[in-house]
Amino acid sequence: MLARGEARDRLIVLASCALALAVSSSLDLVEAIHDYLDGLEHFEADEVFTAFIVAAIGLVWYSRRRLKDFRRELNRRIAAEASLTLAEQRLALAVEAADVGLWDCDLETGRMERSHQLDEVMGWNAADLHTGEDFLDRVHPADAERVRGRVTEAMNGGAYRVEFRVLRSDGSVAWLESRGRVLFDGSGSVARPNRIAGTVMVVTDRVLSAERLKASLAEKETLLQEVHHRIKNNLQGLWSLIQLEKRRLGRGAIRDRLDALEGRIQVMGEIHKALYASENVSTVDIGPQLQTLCEGIRNISPRPELISIQVASDPLRCSLDTAIPLGMLVHEIVTNAVKHAFPEGSPGRISVSLRRAGDTVRLMVSDDGRGDGTLDSGEPGGIGKQLIQSLSGQLCGWVTVSKLEGTTVTVEMPAGLFPLSDPNSSSHHPVLEAEPV
Repeated sequence: MLARGEARDRLIVLASCALALAVSSSLDLVEAIHDYLDGLEHFEADEVFTAFIVAAIGLVWYSRRRLKDFRRELNRRIAAEASLTLAEQRLALAVEAADVGLWDCDLETGRMERSHQLDEVMGWNAADLHTGEDFLDRVHPADAERVRGRVTEAMNGGAYRVEFRVLRSDGSVAWLESRGRVLFDGSGSVARPNRIAGTVMVVTDRVLSAERLKASLAEKETLLQEVHHRIKNNLQGLWSLIQLEKRRLGRGAIRDRLDALEGRIQVMGEIHKALYASENVSTVDIGPQLQTLCEGIRNISPRPELISIQVASDPLRCSLDTAIPLGMLVHEIVTNAVKHAFPEGSPGRISVSLRRAGDTVRLMVSDDGRGDGTLDSGEPGGIGKQLIQSLSGQLCGWVTVSKLEGTTVTVEMPAGLFPLSDPNSSSHHPVLEAEPV
């Protein structure tokens, strides 16, 4: 009989060998164990039986552990596949709802994989093979060079977006918007393009609607220009009638009133004339209009060579509803200064300024003469003063008059009447200045 310790060691060896044989698929290990057992002396039957019982228990424990790991990995993969399937379903629904086609072109073979939306647009059969060149050959000749140029630019890296027309199999034309990106093998100097993929969307309705809208706006602008032209002509006719009436009158109060009326009509006529000649028929650049207006007032004064008028304005645009009362307001104030600030035969200087100051636009008309005493008095005054108050009210402005070194009339108006042409422009604006000699 073997000693207890020796029997135990032999049992451990046998159990280990049996367990290794059961769980191992390595032929090298099996052969090594076989050679080892051949070198041992005879085993008793009970030893072998006991060893294999121990091995079986170990095998069950090992199998349960492996099965637990397998279940955990299987559950993880099932969850990942479910999540991927859900993401694919959402993507498919989004693509279907947006009516967006997908495509992927292998640059080496030229083969183009595409979704059914693109096949429907091109009139292709889903089972047929098509290449990227097949698609480019269907691009409208007027757009082909531009599309190929965008794709070529994308080959240098980056994405592209282009709108173009394609010729469908039934002979009709469809507008498409395509967005794509070139994918590269490698990086840096060794990178080379191998695929180009992207989306395509039919935008025929949008493009046609934009063209109709553009044509409609052009037609309306033409009509507005014609309206301004006819108004200008009507005002010119009215001005001519006043001229005829003036010839029948001598000097006096009635003729003076006709002169004032003539000037007001000229203001409105000049603004309509500017709108007729402008590309933008909804707003007018008010600075040049004030310059023209003041030159006209100076030229019809009794001694124009003695009066100097300087106009300085920020680049302000305004609508017709603002331009006409503002022009008439400047006309009344400057005309009053020409009439009352300078005694007959004395020289003088008038300054007109229109500046943006925060949330207001400030009009200042200053003279270095004695001014019009009725403007800052509490008396009702003549029609000129009444017009100044009325026109200021139309512009939501308020009038102040000061008489330090001449007379200065200030009218402050809301800046909202003069919207900025560029919302990102700075607070500094170039100045339009001119001084007649």
